Amino acid sequence: MSSFSKAQEFSNQLAREKEKEESLIEQHPEKLIDSQIVFRNAMTQDFKKIIELALVDEKITSIDAYNPCLKQMGATLRRLDLSVNYIATINNLECLTNLRELNLSYNQIRQMENLHKLTSLRKLYIDRNHIKEINGIKHLRKLEKLSLRGNRIRDP
Repeated sequence: MSSFSKAQEFSNQLAREKEKEESLIEQHPEKLIDSQIVFRNAMTQDFKKIIELALVDEKITSIDAYNPCLKQMGATLRRLDLSVNYIATINNLECLTNLRELNLSYNQIRQMENLHKLTSLRKLYIDRNHIKEINGIKHLRKLEKLSLRGNRIRDP
């Protein structure tokens, strides 16, 4: 097989993977973090007392800006696990001012963005997404661990 044929096959494979990812996102109607999901996972309605919250495989597609649950947990939540969902964009987490650990692994994220206000963050897991560049973390001065396994990071 010639170099051109290999390159063409690789390009076709990437195109098929992209189409598959886009169809996965389209298949799932928008699902936001709501009080029912939080209650079911945290077993309390006193959101101000929640320190750790795991919303794994809840089919969440995005994090809305007007989320009252996150705003109530803002000062106390230390660990948030949103892995194995359908989140494509990192946003609307700035109210979580004391968040120390964030897991966004196994989502549909393409860019590391909107993390600059999470200044207390110490651990960030974004494994198995679609990230190609490492950026948006220079303001995270307390960051001790960054995991990006399974992404296609390009050399600068």
